[in-house]
Amino acid sequence: MTGTVKALVCASVCFTLMLPLSSFAQKGSGGGGTGGGGGGTATPPPAPQNPPLQFTGGSTSLTVGSDQPAHVQLTALSDGRDAPVITKVAGPDGLILFNTAPVDHPHGTNGYTTAEYAWTPSRADIGTAPVAVFTATTLSGARATVTVTLGPVVDVPPGAISGLTATLVGDRIQANWSSNATGTSATFSMSGCYHTLLPGTNLPYLFCDHLDSTTALQSNVPASPTVNVGQPGVPVNYYGIFVGASGTVAQGTATANVQ
Repeated sequence: MTGTVKALVCASVCFTLMLPLSSFAQKGSGGGGTGGGGGGTATPPPAPQNPPLQFTGGSTSLTVGSDQPAHVQLTALSDGRDAPVITKVAGPDGLILFNTAPVDHPHGTNGYTTAEYAWTPSRADIGTAPVAVFTATTLSGARATVTVTLGPVVDVPPGAISGLTATLVGDRIQANWSSNATGTSATFSMSGCYHTLLPGTNLPYLFCDHLDSTTALQSNVPASPTVNVGQPGVPVNYYGIFVGASGTVAQGTATANVQ
């Protein structure tokens, strides 16, 4: 991985002004002349009603392996044209946003947002089944909640990446991990992600930068991006570290929030 890596994020911003159509009186069977029959006025159809906020989602697997990423996929359909905002309000340490796609003012339908969160449990989490709580809110004040159980976490052999941690030390992030990929030519690729806004909008946006490629089991990287793509001039730190392993034998991924 080289250069800047953009997360799996898409945001579509399009606003269509829908002009109301005039309702015209319908003539009776007399063809519009004096004395023609009917002459009634058609009843206009009722105004469309916005559906309530709809929020669904859950874990992508029934069990979770230690040192293996687990994913939660969420979808929120707005009660209006604005894209709902999805927020994690509770959950295990290290359950972090992996990607998000808010769609604001789409043509012909309500706004919606999809989001995916990732969590890599450690061996200390074996036997637990932590609960995560997410909320979705809209500009109208509508609010919905989804509760997701992650696990139970089961004991599996250590993977290519195990025990990933990311610690903020001054203006640097120290990442450490271990690996079961001994005797291979494993290369570890690290990315850091930060929250910002979609350029030119108020929509939440997730951007990730490639920070390092190494054969070592640690890396020391900057705590913040050189340029905040969505809000130039606004300082921001990486909130999460994502590490992937590749090699002749080793493959795997892991995530950690920056502590």
